[in-house]
Amino acid sequence: MPPLLEISLMNLDVLDRTSHELGLDLEALFRREESQIQDETGLSSLITDYLEALAASEVPAIGYGICTPSSEISDAWQIEHSEAIVKVGFGGNTQLRGGEQGYRTRWLPSEQIEVVPYDVFIPGYRSNGISILRQWKVNLPVERVKTLESNEENSLKQHFILASSSVQDIIRLHLAFGAAIETLHERFILHLNDATSALAIVELMRLLLDEYALEWQQAWRTTQTIFSCTVHHLELTLNNHWSIATLGRLLPRHLELIYEINRRFLAEVEAKHQNDIDRIRRMSLISETEARSLRTAHLICVSSHTVNSISTVQTRLLQHALVDFEQHDCIKFKTAVNGISSRRYLLRSNTRLANLLTQRIGETWITSPQAFDRLEALSSDNQFCSNWWQVKRDNKQAFASEIYQQTGFVINLNSLFDVQAAPIHENQRQLLNLLHIITLYARLKINSNTDTIQRFTHRSVPRTCIFSEQVVSDRPIAQFINRLIQSIATIINDDADVQGRLQVIVLNEKQNYLRPLLYAVADLSEQIPLATQADFSLNALRFSLNGASTIATQTPNNLQLQQTIGAKSVFLFGLTASDAEQLSLKSHDPRHYYSSDPELRQAIDLIASGYFSYKDSSVFSSLIDWLLSDDPNLILADYRSYIDCQERVSKLYQDQKTWTRNAISTTAHMHPLCADRAISKYQDSLLT
Repeated sequence: MPPLLEISLMNLDVLDRTSHELGLDLEALFRREESQIQDETGLSSLITDYLEALAASEVPAIGYGICTPSSEISDAWQIEHSEAIVKVGFGGNTQLRGGEQGYRTRWLPSEQIEVVPYDVFIPGYRSNGISILRQWKVNLPVERVKTLESNEENSLKQHFILASSSVQDIIRLHLAFGAAIETLHERFILHLNDATSALAIVELMRLLLDEYALEWQQAWRTTQTIFSCTVHHLELTLNNHWSIATLGRLLPRHLELIYEINRRFLAEVEAKHQNDIDRIRRMSLISETEARSLRTAHLICVSSHTVNSISTVQTRLLQHALVDFEQHDCIKFKTAVNGISSRRYLLRSNTRLANLLTQRIGETWITSPQAFDRLEALSSDNQFCSNWWQVKRDNKQAFASEIYQQTGFVINLNSLFDVQAAPIHENQRQLLNLLHIITLYARLKINSNTDTIQRFTHRSVPRTCIFSEQVVSDRPIAQFINRLIQSIATIINDDADVQGRLQVIVLNEKQNYLRPLLYAVADLSEQIPLATQADFSLNALRFSLNGASTIATQTPNNLQLQQTIGAKSVFLFGLTASDAEQLSLKSHDPRHYYSSDPELRQAIDLIASGYFSYKDSSVFSSLIDWLLSDDPNLILADYRSYIDCQERVSKLYQDQKTWTRNAISTTAHMHPLCADRAISKYQDSLLT
């Protein structure tokens, strides 16, 4: 869970009062909280930003999650609510029973799990609104949800615990107001993140039918009115299936309802597209392969009133993959671009820039990001540009001072700060970044006696390359990449020939508290996974909000960023998604790129020779073998395009005025990517 102490005190407008009355060193507390954060790039961060934005708008909201060992309840921020404990069933069988309202099916589970809610309150910025983040804790050991990697039965249980607990909770809250179950859809909407949560739909149907005795049509209308979904991970959503055998074993009543939903839906399809057996087979909720399974994406399409995607490119891909459903008019796919909190990632993380903005355009931007538009006119104001540049330099000085105090290393403040803040993993392609660093290093070494680099004077632009994340995978390749980053940093930073012209900073776990400052100091943000990579990260938005330029591959998220803020600040390079797919299918030969590009060959040979491992050529031999024989992330195929793109970045950075104007323009165009704007659009879409 993201850090909440500082943002909560700021939103409540009690920062100064708390420090004065309690005599606390709040900065030390904030640093300690920040240093505990392990992952700020995913859905948990997005949900927190949205809950904070909803609270600022005084829109009642609850965000539901499941507490796993990696997010264990361990502090006073999270409050147990024993009065709201629910029980979640598994296994058993179903029975048909008669009663006053006729025959009803009843599920008799063989296992009941007690689930306890813990709440975190998220206040809105100087408003009366408070959102609730409610996490469910089960009294059983539960491993972290990794749908594509973990055992299916464990994964299904985790997802259903979240789904059932949350659905039961909203019904409890609704009935506590004295409202009738038939009006549930008038008080609540349930918005799902990805199709992995689709079992919540079936659970609501079960409760409405079996526990509250609604007729099918009324229960189905209520369900369709309540549910909507946003697809964050396209590939995960399209490929997420639950085994029919596992569903039958763990959730027998839900499987019966799935069959009935499917029967009724396919009857509608057949009535509209008579004798189109292939279409019926494609649209069925059940995949009739050898291992029959539930297509959760299809269930979402049939039972939700809206399905959103997070970029225009991804929306087109979703429409193409599920074209039958759109043609059937049972669902419309919309684009709902993700947003980040401008209060958290600018007002809190970059106080110098926040103060400058407030001085020139007022405080409106804090709660209404549309006010960022006013910055565009100021990009031609020489005094404002000078102030902006000075703010950046002051932030760099603050960061450099922290590094110096801890390591004694002096950072060149005139250098281009090039930041890659991504978990160290082969899919994030830190290796591509490292090959560029080695290429710059080799050029500087060859020309170490001159002040400029021959043929390309802009290559002499000094760079400070910063890596800020830790290894999140136990895969050997990720471990090798991490070791290589450390080794390259040591060799380059100790080399007098390149002193001040090329530097590599690696933040360790104890320096996690410096991560928010990276958004304030970065000149260039690295967003470089392969174009086909399902990359869900909000880091690119955070850097852009603070005016950083972005060097990026053509992933849907990066293309959306360029579409929103313009091409001047987003430097695209590399293979398109279709080119990358075709190249991967052709069993490409990485050695072709190695043999045909002298600078690439030189960079790889320096690693292989032991130059960065004290002459021990065996240290990175496995990594080099993997790169030259496999290279599944097409690093070598993108190398030359990446190097050339970095040349363009360096050339533009030499023009301080243009670079600064572009930075101001970047922030000016970020309002569509702020959480306040995003939740406003969600309200328009979901509440009307």
